[in-house]
Amino acid sequence: GRRFHKVYPIHVEDVEIPSPDEVAADRCIPLPPSTTGDVEARTLSIVRYLKRFYNIALDGLIAEFLMDQQGHVVLHGVWNMSTFHPSAPHAEPKDPVDRRDVPPPATHPMPIVTPGSLQEAH
Repeated sequence: GRRFHKVYPIHVEDVEIPSPDEVAADRCIPLPPSTTGDVEARTLSIVRYLKRFYNIALDGLIAEFLMDQQGHVVLHGVWNMSTFHPSAPHAEPKDPVDRRDVPPPATHPMPIVTPGSLQEAH
């Protein structure tokens, strides 16, 4: 997980683009297994909903969830999704594996790429 104020700065007059070192130092915080399970269940619900009611098969989904004041996982936004072509073969969504005893995978923050940073790399 990421802290909300790290992604969405509040009460800031100027938006600052972090340096590559700041991005590399910004680590995700681990989520409790129960929260991870809630996020997986809600993500799977989105996948199933789109398949059942719109016949859209997702190939990829980047969704953002927040914790409300009662500790419930709430969908905040969808950053990106990709779909299979309707005639392409694909597997139906399955229930997630119970991962309470499995440590979460390593996560890595994505760097912010600006037009200026692309020109500097050459």
